[in-house]
Amino acid sequence: MMQAVSIAVLSFLGFDAISTLAEETKGDAGRSVGRAALISLLVMGGIFVAQTWLATDLAAGLGFTSADSAFYEIAEIAGGSWLASLTAIATALAWGVAVSITSQAAVSRLLFGMARDGRLPRVLAKVHPKYSTPYVSIYMVAVLSMIICYFFIDTVDTLTSLVNFGALSGFILLHITVINYYWRRMKSRAIWRHLITPVLGFSITCTIMCNMGLEAQKLGCIWIVVGLCYLWALNRKGLNLELSKDI
Repeated sequence: MMQAVSIAVLSFLGFDAISTLAEETKGDAGRSVGRAALISLLVMGGIFVAQTWLATDLAAGLGFTSADSAFYEIAEIAGGSWLASLTAIATALAWGVAVSITSQAAVSRLLFGMARDGRLPRVLAKVHPKYSTPYVSIYMVAVLSMIICYFFIDTVDTLTSLVNFGALSGFILLHITVINYYWRRMKSRAIWRHLITPVLGFSITCTIMCNMGLEAQKLGCIWIVVGLCYLWALNRKGLNLELSKDI
């Protein structure tokens, strides 16, 4: 079951992208972004459960040409070839346009924030004088996306697992952060919200990661090691700069 969950994770990724636009939110960004993330998660989950339930009911006792095209075959059984074509077009537009734009906006804002804090090259923090967007980061994300698509065109499953590993790693750190900030530093006594819930989330996320494919785990661990080495180099650089100022 956990192996299936590790595959299904990708279907729910994206709701957290809203948090990267917090600085562009009017009013109380903390409450607005948190509420928007929860609403997005509930809507996505509801749609996913509803369409999966319906498709499973229609597919009872049927055989399919390919597991990758099973949903479209079910749509054809339900409404004919026009519904199958419409479903395929809608999926292509959703993933190729809507999801791509959302992902690029989220990743570019993340790179912008890290560059502004000195964790990445400063050029990525440049803001367009007219549109007020981190255009250098957006261009870089677009180029990297095309390169990754080219090299992983025949190994989409590996790329999916790697994306899931990165997202789950972020969620694990998020749970740890909640406990460290609210429970340890702020001395919160909201046991359910700031201790039990993040501990449960941490445990479930770790279980899912342990049941992921071995290749994804290897690539993910290599990426984490590279990140830690980069962080160590940044800290050393910062320490050397402070020592130079003192001298």
